[in-house]
Amino acid sequence: MKILFICQGNMVRSQIAEVLYKKYKDGNVLSAGILPNAEEHDGKKLKDLDLGVWIEALKDKEGIDISLNICKQVTKEMVREAEMVIVMSKKEIWPDFLKNRKDIISWDDVEDNGDIPKVIDQIKGRVIPL
Repeated sequence: MKILFICQGNMVRSQIAEVLYKKYKDGNVLSAGILPNAEEHDGKKLKDLDLGVWIEALKDKEGIDISLNICKQVTKEMVREAEMVIVMSKKEIWPDFLKNRKDIISWDDVEDNGDIPKVIDQIKGRVIPL
């Protein structure tokens, strides 16, 4: 199954969901971001985006290094090709091509601030049952 995790900028939540899925599940998985400001991050490595605290927390907690992961902006093709799409952002910022897909799973209550280990655990708790 091809799964697409989407968050606001593809810098934290969707990246964490992608790597946790790869660690604990079997399948084709990708992550991407929604907002236009993601364009300035598109193609950049996480280590170059001042995300050290997130990178270290995931490394300490799960043994996963995401520092070389690349930010990607979501495209119509990504959404069309995915069998399951999970979005971790408020619906108001979704592009129309995402809003038009009827089988979206919303995890809009997963925040990307606050207690970092708690956020990682929250995402892990949702990824594992998929």
